[in-house]
Amino acid sequence: MTTSTKLVRTVIALITASLVLVGTFSAVAVADEPTASPPVSGRALVGHTLEAPATTWDPDTIPTFQWFADDAPIADAVTPTWTLTRAQIGKEVHVVISGMVDGAVTEVTSANTLRVALAGSPALRGDPVAGQVMSVAPGTWTNGTTFTYEWRTDTGRLVSRASKVRLPNDLRDRKLVVQVSGTKSGHTPFARTITTARRVIAPSKPRITGTLLVGRTLTSHGTSVWSSNTTFKRQWYADGRALPRATGKQLKLTSTTAGKQISVRLVGSQSGYPTAKSDSLRTLRVVSQAPTPRVTGKVAAGRTLTAVPGSWMRGIKLSYRWYANGTPIKGATRSTYRPSTSMLNKRITVKTTGRRTGFATITRTSASSAKVQRVGRASLSGSSKAGEILTAHPGTWTNGTRFTYAWYVERTKVSSARSVTVKSAWKGKRLRVNVTGRRSGYHSFSSTSGWTRAVSLPTSMVPSGWDCPSWAPIKGNADSGIYHVPGGAYYDRTNPEVCFSSETAAMDAGYRRSKR
Repeated sequence: MTTSTKLVRTVIALITASLVLVGTFSAVAVADEPTASPPVSGRALVGHTLEAPATTWDPDTIPTFQWFADDAPIADAVTPTWTLTRAQIGKEVHVVISGMVDGAVTEVTSANTLRVALAGSPALRGDPVAGQVMSVAPGTWTNGTTFTYEWRTDTGRLVSRASKVRLPNDLRDRKLVVQVSGTKSGHTPFARTITTARRVIAPSKPRITGTLLVGRTLTSHGTSVWSSNTTFKRQWYADGRALPRATGKQLKLTSTTAGKQISVRLVGSQSGYPTAKSDSLRTLRVVSQAPTPRVTGKVAAGRTLTAVPGSWMRGIKLSYRWYANGTPIKGATRSTYRPSTSMLNKRITVKTTGRRTGFATITRTSASSAKVQRVGRASLSGSSKAGEILTAHPGTWTNGTRFTYAWYVERTKVSSARSVTVKSAWKGKRLRVNVTGRRSGYHSFSSTSGWTRAVSLPTSMVPSGWDCPSWAPIKGNADSGIYHVPGGAYYDRTNPEVCFSSETAAMDAGYRRSKR
């Protein structure tokens, strides 16, 4: 103990003794050293109150107190308690208590505290929003203080031991309790705790679905992950600029959005939670024009179909893909396609895909075609001689096809029957037939036969009555083997079994001329 300290304590003891012994002349024994070193109650932290240890004194004794910081008395610190100030930072504090014990002036000196520390008030930075970073600032502490941190939920779950933490989604609806502990050698360690005033909100990044094509509608998604009962506001953007009056769940793309990237922002708010916003990713650029393709050509095996894409936005490169009943056709990737017999009874579509760097890839699908038909090749049977019968044959078509016929002598239609009897009036002219096949769900097709030979007249014919035609006027009587020429005596009285075109034809058939 230093000389100055002993002197101060002796003075205190004498004052105490004089107060106690007023009115008496008895001798007083002054204790030279404390009789004990009891601990002081309280923590050696600025703003905290220390309390002198309890001591047993003589009855009617009024003890005196003096608080010291690093053995230097603290001005006005003469009460049983002392609230530490910044002036004591880094110093050891004790108290000297003087009083009468067994009639003698006695001093009790407490044990020194740890060095007085300054513990700051932590402050949270950032909002309790999942996906964002929150940090804790410890405040002003004693220089050289080492800090540790502990983030927990209000249910006690450990979240992190760092000063900063990016809040995970699974903290949704929880409050955070953050403890900052400060230590420095020889100083009083201390921990302060702070709790978030609001619960963690867990926003999800909105998604955009739909076709990025002018005239189409986009839809925003992503509210289900947020805390229940959250109220939402939306704002759509084109190239980062807010679109006027675009605050609904859906956005219809107009010409003003052509060539731009679209995004949407969700702003969620709820009582007891922070207001949070979440932005979607930007889309690719909006395509201004992408019409639906058309399939031209009648659909039949062996017939060529053509995809007509229409007028797309400038700079778009097109590709094609053909489908049968919705299934891609192997190798069918050109603008034309010729169905084979393996496609019979299937419906054909084509998809046109447009691509341009930085823009959305757009695929448009044509309407389904009629079913692929098998179309036969029309042919004829029979002779082109007058009086003979010609018959049309449609060829092999898809089962269930119904047919109609149209016969032509040169360019003149003469019959709609399947078969036709050749007329002598058509002598020198050719015939052909057009066959049309129809079936529900299929295209109608026509097939035209080749031309017959020019119609010729036969050398003879079997008549149906008494008269022979003008081209075969000679009457033949089979019983007699005689033929009669027009103007002959028996010509009008002869009922012929055969008519000949000439006398030569009659004689070639073994007939002889009538004598009259």
